[in-house]
Amino acid sequence: MSEKKFKYSYDSLKSREIGRIASKYTDIQSDLSDTGLYRIILKMDKKAEKPAVVFFYTVLVIGILTFGGALSMALVSGLYVPSVFAGIVGVILIIAAFRGRDRILTHQRRKYRTIIEKILSGDF
Repeated sequence: MSEKKFKYSYDSLKSREIGRIASKYTDIQSDLSDTGLYRIILKMDKKAEKPAVVFFYTVLVIGILTFGGALSMALVSGLYVPSVFAGIVGVILIIAAFRGRDRILTHQRRKYRTIIEKILSGDF
């Protein structure tokens, strides 16, 4: 007598991850348990976030180094007026890193929104 076994491959973590990613782009709720679609959506999400992350860390590091250099210039050499201006530039760069990241991320999500909506609705 042969035994037939039922195999079910539902992964709730993947389903939750797809739901989390989909909520960034659209209001469509879909249950995608297909591993291929999961990978496609995950890659597209990372592709959308990458330019914002690169910009954020680059400008943030430059801003922190500028601000730290201004503090060092004030404490070591006593050049207070130039160090204040350099410190202001550093703070502006730090603020610009956060705001620029948000704008780039919004633009990239808008760019990939239609593709992800098509995948979630099954019209791909």
